[in-house]
Amino acid sequence: MAVFEKKLSQKLSIDDTVALTCVIEAAQKSADHMVYSVRIQYGPKPENSWTLQKRYSDFVALDTELKIANIDVQLPPKKVFGNFDREFVAERQQGLQKYIDTILGHPLLANSQAVKKFLSPDNYTINQTEIALQHVSMVFRSENKWDVIESLPDIGWRLRKEYILVKPIDQPKIKEILTWCDYGPDKFMPEKELAAVLRIFPSIQ
Repeated sequence: MAVFEKKLSQKLSIDDTVALTCVIEAAQKSADHMVYSVRIQYGPKPENSWTLQKRYSDFVALDTELKIANIDVQLPPKKVFGNFDREFVAERQQGLQKYIDTILGHPLLANSQAVKKFLSPDNYTINQTEIALQHVSMVFRSENKWDVIESLPDIGWRLRKEYILVKPIDQPKIKEILTWCDYGPDKFMPEKELAAVLRIFPSIQ
């Protein structure tokens, strides 16, 4: 995770389809480790940018999350001694830049929750699985026809889309997979108004 985030980091009205770009601008020593200043740009507008401070261990954590995709992306290796050597620091910074460029150049990795959260923590910290379970449970309670068994976090890769295992109350041995997707950037009505509109649909002939 980021060890420090500057004030210019901001929460935006995020469109997941807009690309994030990243430049590692500098590296500096902090206590017993190096900290890398990472500038992230969201879309073309200069004001939609922010800077995060990342440690090498943050990149390692990201790499661990991405291994499930089984896509070969080379993270610069760890070094036990000589971490503060100027040439090594410059070489590692270049390696980390190449690493993040490779990730952002791959559609699957660039649009993964792990990468979005790594580069834009203000906008991707919400637990979508928990929200999905809450929404589905509320709907099921009103209908009293289905029960939620569990979420299926290892299925799928799309942002804001969750999979939940459910079963009909009158046939508990049957299990089905329900898909849930959050409203995207095209939502333009408040949720209460949108819910009211959806309730009207069944009465339309």
